[in-house]
Order: sequence, then C-alpha cells, then structure tokens
Amino acid sequence: MDTKYLTPFADWLSISYPTSMSPHLQLVSYFNELSMLIYKDLGGSKESYTCVTGGSVFITSKDTYTNISMSGSILQLARDSGRYTEFQTILASSPYNITRLDCAYDFPLDGHLTMSRIDTLYPDGNSTIASRSRQIRFVTSRNLDRKRTGTCYFQSSKYKGTIKLRVYDKAHEVYERQNIVIPPTTRYELSVARGASLADFHNPTNLFWHFIPTELLKPSKGVFTKPWVATERIIYDDYSTSGITEYESLKWLIQTSPALLQLVRATKNVNGGDMLLKREIAELLSKDAQHVAQA
Repeated sequence: MDTKYLTPFADWLSISYPTSMSPHLQLVSYFNELSMLIYKDLGGSKESYTCVTGGSVFITSKDTYTNISMSGSILQLARDSGRYTEFQTILASSPYNITRLDCAYDFPLDGHLTMSRIDTLYPDGNSTIASRSRQIRFVTSRNLDRKRTGTCYFQSSKYKGTIKLRVYDKAHEVYERQNIVIPPTTRYELSVARGASLADFHNPTNLFWHFIPTELLKPSKGVFTKPWVATERIIYDDYSTSGITEYESLKWLIQTSPALLQLVRATKNVNGGDMLLKREIAELLSKDAQHVAQA
C-alpha cells in the first residue's frame, strides 16, 4: 500500500446530473475497461458496480437527477490508469452538483500521539469548524502496543450539517482490516456535501485548508493556498429535456453494458459461442414480445 503524505487528495466523490444528461453509462463503460465490474441491483432505483480489484460505483436514478458515487479505491484506479484525462472529461461533460466530496490528508505520525494531542488542544471537548462550535467525540481501541488510538469525530453523532471532519489512525485501521503493517500514519478526512466543484475534486488543496482548524493542522512550508468560494448549485429542472432520443440512449446502453460486454468476451472461449449468444438473445426477445402481447 503506497501512502502519499502531506498532499490532500479526493477519497470519495458523489456527483449528480440532470437525468436527461447523466454520463453514468459512459463512466461505467470507462471503469469496466480498466477492470471488470460486477453488477448488482440494490432495489429502489439503485445499483452498484464493484470492481474485481477493489472499489465500487453506486448509481441512484430519480425522475429529475441521477447520483453517481465513487469510492476512494475506484478513484485511485482512474488516477493510476494512464487515462485520467478521459475520466475528467466524462465527469465534466454535463451540468452537475457535487453532493459529497471527501478530501483525505495523510500525516506521518502515530495515531495514538494524534489522539493525545487532540485531547490537549480541546480540553473542553469542543472545536470550531466553519464558524460553528462542534462537539468532539472519540471512538477508540488499543493498538499493538496497547496504547489508546482510534478515530476522533469533530461533530456529534446527531450532526446533520454539510461539513464533516474525522481524524483517525490509518495504520491501525489498515492493520485491523487487512492485517497489513504500514508506517505510522494519521489521516485527516474532510467531507463536504455542498459547494464543492470538479476543480476541488481534481485538486482539493484550497477546499481542505479552508475548513481545517489552524490549531489542528497547518500546510507544509512552500504550500500556498487561495481563498475558497462555494460553487452555486444547478437546478435539475432547468435541464429536464435533452436532444438525445430514446433510440440513441438504448444504443449507448447496449454498446456500454458491462454485462453484455462480458458475455461477448466469454463467447471467444467457447466453440460456436457467438452463435449461441445471438440465438439466446433472439429467444429472449421473442419470449418478452410474447409476454407483452399477452399482458
């Protein structure tokens, strides 16, 4: 596991588009070309595509908008692919609202020392973020040396605001989940549910330092930041129609379907596989047509 210290990076992205202009099919096709995806219907107009190498894409479809969420692992897959510009182009292809952006920042310090430092900085258990007082809460355990470590949340469990911050022992988490030992690492993770832009996603430096309490963490020497301004949200109803026809949408769905692509590739390993696939699809279409006629 490679850790990039002292540089904010995007670790989760939820982005929504007007349904008539959503590029979710293009995104699914893009990730499926990088690593095979496994599709799952989650019900309630929700579906997921899980990458066999780790990471997931979650899609929720509504009448006016479609929300696409991408985990940190699958974002890293895009960054490592050599095709990151293509990914950026797809994301920026339609009007959007970012509904959640997680910015992570790894610091080379043992988590148990960070927990002790937070205790000292905030003896009354309160901090201030975005000009509002926050109640701090800890979820702790013991590391391999039996020292107190874990996660510090800079908001109560009942907090419903748009800016969240947690600080946790990343090395301890990796060991607990994967039984892998990495160097001492504290992760600062800022989550913004409103106002972020794709510019912030591609480089979250200004956004991250805008909200991090200065007594808690400061940029490294040589890091210069600019004032951050929230991006205005679009109204989905303003984009309720599109020039794309139903025929074009269906054609694109067929061409980019991960499941169909997997079937086509599987036919190459079976003698007569392509004819079998054509015959089975024709039969399914015939059965469905009969079902509709009888309904």
